[in-house]
Amino acid sequence: MRAYESINTPGMDSPAPIFIIGSYRSATSATTWAIGQHPNIFPLEETNFLGKLSIDLGIQHELGSDRGARTFLSSAGLTRREYCQFFGSCLDRLVMNSRQRIVDRSRSEAANGNRVADVDSLLPFPDSGQKSRWVDGTPENSHYVLPLSRMFPQAKFIFMLRHPSEVARSLIHFQSIGGGAYSEERAYTLWSELTRACAIAERALGSGVVLRVRYEEIAEDPRQALERCLTFVGEQMHEQCVTPFRERINASVIPSNLKQQARGKPPPYITEAVALHESLVSGDFERDWSRFRALKELAKKLKAHEQLFHPATVSEILRRKRQLEHKHRPLRVKLWNANKRVLAHLSSFARRATSALR
Repeated sequence: MRAYESINTPGMDSPAPIFIIGSYRSATSATTWAIGQHPNIFPLEETNFLGKLSIDLGIQHELGSDRGARTFLSSAGLTRREYCQFFGSCLDRLVMNSRQRIVDRSRSEAANGNRVADVDSLLPFPDSGQKSRWVDGTPENSHYVLPLSRMFPQAKFIFMLRHPSEVARSLIHFQSIGGGAYSEERAYTLWSELTRACAIAERALGSGVVLRVRYEEIAEDPRQALERCLTFVGEQMHEQCVTPFRERINASVIPSNLKQQARGKPPPYITEAVALHESLVSGDFERDWSRFRALKELAKKLKAHEQLFHPATVSEILRRKRQLEHKHRPLRVKLWNANKRVLAHLSSFARRATSALR
């Protein structure tokens, strides 16, 4: 078979981004900004779109090659891997070309007293300089390690692991710094979903692709923990990387007088989360999950995500949404009219009350 040259143009080959994954409130943001102080690594705000893009690329390749040689992708012999890697290189180029714009905008907003990033008021945005890599700390990327690794074969993933009870307590008080509202059940469930996804990816792809870092390592000796992370991604340690850990970044405000409520048997969502954490710390998870089993699970999850994001699925969801809206429209009209009547009665009552007081 004839060997073809890479479809990537010069300057677009082999990007090596770093992804900080794990549950919310597990030092993902602080670790991202710490690694981003390195002279060769640029820190990004959470991307949010990148994981879903990595799924969508696989879907679009399938749609673009489903009619064999009568489609461009098939006639060009472009495999899914080549297709995804090309767009990975394009995305890397987009980030590299946006570095100075991000720095300039951040400084401009800071000069006007506005806050762009979580750490703008604590840390100066690092100069873009000649940084050739970037780090993304979006927690949701925990679900997309496999497709992201297809987009970026040289990517490294750092899995931050923190005890679920600490994460849940922080999430429940996340509103104290402007975050979302989380119930106890949602906090524990979210931790379990993100942590299990990371653990399976670690087992499937191996320690050369995914590095696990416990929260205690960062809390007790951030310099040593960061040196371990940087060695893993192929960079040397630089002292400025420790700077973010000298300040509390994006930390929830938990009342000092908070007392744990007495409770009997903990609900299943707590039991399951604590058991998962214990299995990861003890090594039982690795014994229970073979690499083959983990790879099968990753492939299964990828297929489920592709079906969820497939245009046909989205179209069906929108169709059902329109049906429900049409079905419930008479109810909305009745509710609207009832509200109008209540408001009219209240207005009439207020007028009568005002007249009586006169």
